[in-house]
Amino acid sequence: MERRKFVTAGVLGFSLLNLPTFSLAQTNDKKEPLNPFYIPPTQALSPEPDNVDIRTIIHSKQTGKQISNVEVAVAPKQMGPSPHMHKDLDELMYVLEGTATVMIGEEIYEVQAGGWNFRPRRIVHSFWNAS
Repeated sequence: MERRKFVTAGVLGFSLLNLPTFSLAQTNDKKEPLNPFYIPPTQALSPEPDNVDIRTIIHSKQTGKQISNVEVAVAPKQMGPSPHMHKDLDELMYVLEGTATVMIGEEIYEVQAGGWNFRPRRIVHSFWNAS
């Protein structure tokens, strides 16, 4: 399958319970300071036809539940996760290539390569590759 025929999306999850605003520049003094770490480059995800390929880059356990990062590649005509919501987690998606169709509540958005999409906690959401 041609790489351009599926959507690759990076999803960042933020646990922002104690942050007054959505800003990475602000700190949460109630958490222990985090240690820096390096993540080496990896091979691009490539889902089989009729499939989704998921890789956790940064797990929330590594960051005291402050941030996580998941890379997702969705084959054409395939759904990402089923509609769901998070009690304490916001999601931020960056589309690397293709176009992701995103449902947030009752709204549907088309997020093209290079675009971002923010999904606030406690709102049902999902995404898929409609191409």
